[in-house]
Amino acid sequence: MTHLPGKISQNCFWAIVVLCTAMLIPSTSLATGEALLDSLRRELAAAESDSARIYWHQRLTWTLMGSDVEAALLHNDSSQRIAQSLSDSMALARGDYYRGLALRLKGDYAEAIPSLQQSLAYFEKHGTAMQSTGPLFNLGVVYGLIGNYEKSLEYYFREIAINEAENYDFGRGNTMNSIGSIYRKMGQFQKAKAAYKEAIEILKPLDKPWNTANALSNLGGVYIEEGKPEKAQHYVEQALELDRSIDDRWGIAYNLHRLGEIFRLLGQNNEARKHFEEALEIREDMGQKMELAETIMALGELLFENGERKRGLEMLKNATKLSAEIGAIESQTQAERILARCYRELGQHAKAFDHLENYTSLRDSVLNEKRFKQVSELQTRYETARKDQLIAENELALAERNARISRQQTAIKASAVGILVLLVFLLLLLYTLRTRKKLNAQRIENMRKEQEVLVLESVMQGEEKERSRIARELHDGLSGLLAAIKIQFTALQQVEPDGSLDDRYNLALERLDEASREVRRIAHNMMPEILEKFGLTEALSEYVSSLNSAGAIRVRFDHFGMDQSLPLTVERVLYRVIQELLNNAIKHSKASEIMVQMNRTEQHISITVEDDGVGFDTDKVKEQAGMGLSNLQWRVRYLKGELSVESGPGKGTAVYINIELNQHGDAYDTSGHN
Repeated sequence: MTHLPGKISQNCFWAIVVLCTAMLIPSTSLATGEALLDSLRRELAAAESDSARIYWHQRLTWTLMGSDVEAALLHNDSSQRIAQSLSDSMALARGDYYRGLALRLKGDYAEAIPSLQQSLAYFEKHGTAMQSTGPLFNLGVVYGLIGNYEKSLEYYFREIAINEAENYDFGRGNTMNSIGSIYRKMGQFQKAKAAYKEAIEILKPLDKPWNTANALSNLGGVYIEEGKPEKAQHYVEQALELDRSIDDRWGIAYNLHRLGEIFRLLGQNNEARKHFEEALEIREDMGQKMELAETIMALGELLFENGERKRGLEMLKNATKLSAEIGAIESQTQAERILARCYRELGQHAKAFDHLENYTSLRDSVLNEKRFKQVSELQTRYETARKDQLIAENELALAERNARISRQQTAIKASAVGILVLLVFLLLLLYTLRTRKKLNAQRIENMRKEQEVLVLESVMQGEEKERSRIARELHDGLSGLLAAIKIQFTALQQVEPDGSLDDRYNLALERLDEASREVRRIAHNMMPEILEKFGLTEALSEYVSSLNSAGAIRVRFDHFGMDQSLPLTVERVLYRVIQELLNNAIKHSKASEIMVQMNRTEQHISITVEDDGVGFDTDKVKEQAGMGLSNLQWRVRYLKGELSVESGPGKGTAVYINIELNQHGDAYDTSGHN
């Protein structure tokens, strides 16, 4: 074909492109081989007009997108130059969209966004609704990859609304898959699984193996994050089988990587390494930076844990650097967290702390209360719009039925139709007004009842919390002092087996008296006296000194930036939390050394309590959560902070607490005790 395709041919081609771009990532199956590429190149060489050359350049751009992004960009640049000379606005908009998509696949997210937004603006003004879905979808993908989840969901919800209005199930299923991925990144696993399952239910009957495989793999990814490798393996192996059937290298690499994660969770490290290395080879060949960083990071962590620590650290550093270069904040955050843990295991605490601070900063920039609120508002707006659309469709159907009845009556008796139609109209109007009035009254009544229920729940919860608070205070205050006394008596018995007494015995008796006074004082004030008089650091220093004086265990307490006092209520909570953590370590860890570190910056406080003891299985502790762990979590949540625990049999235990000071305004006044 050497002539310019007609208007119908161009429109058909563009429609096909719009449908294909709803896919999360164009697979190599979009290109049917070198034979197709050679055919397109011959058509381009034989083209006799500039319009025809634009057409064939853009066909080659799309065909090369999944296998050779750089070549695709070169053809797109050529089509854009010709379109600019012809002032062909539609061709320029298509070229902007192709450029944004190609840059997204390369991992150049910051450059991809302007091109996608420019094409979206043109299609929304001059094109059809379906032409807008491609840029909307890919903007959702890019913003999700750089960690701006509320912006990502905004574009996905706009795109899925068009798919529903156009009854386009394929686009709807694909977008539900992507929405599930955003919920997964936010840690909302139940919502993520529901979205993925809905996507699979829509896509399977449509015979779309690539897209179905992607949704299956993503569902498996959620189960990986939930620590359920057997269930994850079921879905990921289905996805890999589908991707192999269509020779999709991107999907094959993706699922090989996920199988590596699964085998690692199952403790089969050799199998895990084999799958990671296969995925790495494919991803290096394809040159897709985001996926490459993901696999480098996973393989680096595995090598470090298997004893190849130097090589593992180098790979983790490379993953961090690559993620930062492309703006992939989620991968960068994960890599910083892993590096902090690795340096902690190597005993290089300064480096571990630096990477931990980087991780905290990156994590907080992605997930915070404001963003979760915005995401919730976006979902509410989407669901409201969906309901309004259904109501409008029902009202339209009712109006059409009444009009059809009116036309039939007009044909039977023309002389009476005017009166009959007027009567029907008045009756419908009256009925509609009354119905709306009743619905509004019912809605107001429901809102009033719901408000009353919320107020009642708040009062009841407040009473329960007050009772729980008093019980926890008695439990925590007495527990710490009695544990210290027990250590002192044990040390005394080991040194003086014949029962002779010395100053340490007298000191132990003093501690016992102090414990008695503490019980009485907790009943009245529920706070150590030194805490109220001299502040948190002095109170903790004295408590740590009392533990160290026993000689059975060494506790180290470091604090930075704690010169200014916090409100007394905050210091009470932090004192009790650290006291409980030390108490637990002394009772259960069999540790020889415990490190407590408290750091304050202008914006937040971070606390680390780490021991070199026997460790424990964190999953079992969660299943058997008693008063101790739930008490700690309750107290930290009271300060709107976060608590995380890292431990394992034989690996010691580390507890991290982070509290954002600027979330509460004047509640964290730095001028002193309130």
